[in-house]
Amino acid sequence: MVKRLWVLLALIVVAGAQMPAQQFPPGFVDPAPVLAAASKAINEQSLRCITFSGIGYSGPVGQTFENAVNIDWPRSEIANYTRTINWETGTSKETFDRKPGNNPASWKYGLGWIGGTPTQANSRQTHIVNGKYAWHIDGNGVPVAVPPELAEIYQLDLWLNPHGFLKAARMPGANPRAVLTYKARTVKPDILALWPPTELAEGYNYEAIQENFVITDNSRILRVYYVQPLQHVAGMLMAYLPAERIAFEADLFDTHEAPKPAQIPSMRSFYNQVQRMKLDVGTVAPVHGKPVPWSTYMTALGPAAKTN
Repeated sequence: MVKRLWVLLALIVVAGAQMPAQQFPPGFVDPAPVLAAASKAINEQSLRCITFSGIGYSGPVGQTFENAVNIDWPRSEIANYTRTINWETGTSKETFDRKPGNNPASWKYGLGWIGGTPTQANSRQTHIVNGKYAWHIDGNGVPVAVPPELAEIYQLDLWLNPHGFLKAARMPGANPRAVLTYKARTVKPDILALWPPTELAEGYNYEAIQENFVITDNSRILRVYYVQPLQHVAGMLMAYLPAERIAFEADLFDTHEAPKPAQIPSMRSFYNQVQRMKLDVGTVAPVHGKPVPWSTYMTALGPAAKTN
């Protein structure tokens, strides 16, 4: 019996010795010591919750009056900013004061207009995230849940900071990877100079549109027109599908809420362009809000339609 046991052990040892070692791709770097060193450097594991405050401004991308090189985004001043992040509970509360009337009530990441969000009515704004759920509060109003795709960004914002990044890397299923590179990391040139987004207009050619610009795929025609004068921006484009009688526009007429007096001049410019081009519009499809019949637009414009 003892002899048989020794033979069995020998077979197990031999089989174990013949098992191949775990194979790693060339240049593999074990992330564990890298994460540990970074964690120790900033004392990450001792920090579970943080609160910070300040003042500043945000720059709404693409909202400039004139689109040209070297023109910065408009400043949206932010005061009394305070944010508390708790990584252990996966929660965050962000509050600040912002001038009402210029932004959608839920505007934070540029997705606030989804579904036609009412314009911000109060100065105090609150954004909260708890696990997979997030919501915003306009003033002292009722909390409004944000769409799932926006709530996912709220969650990501919890971890896009040095301490949160390290904590997230140790979570089950995170599967962090380290990359070894000897390339120098500098801020000159910065990432925008190497890969400019289209909004920066660096190295891009603009195609001018005058009275009528036609786009077609040989089965459908889309006509593009330049609308002006406008107080909102130097000029806007509208598009028109003649066969379907659909006019597409942005910021010229919104259907998610009743038009404000300050929007009437833009609505009148849109109306004048339709009349000037003799367009037979049956449906207005706005960027902000749901499509409506042309008659609904005319009702909203009211007596201003008679003023040129």
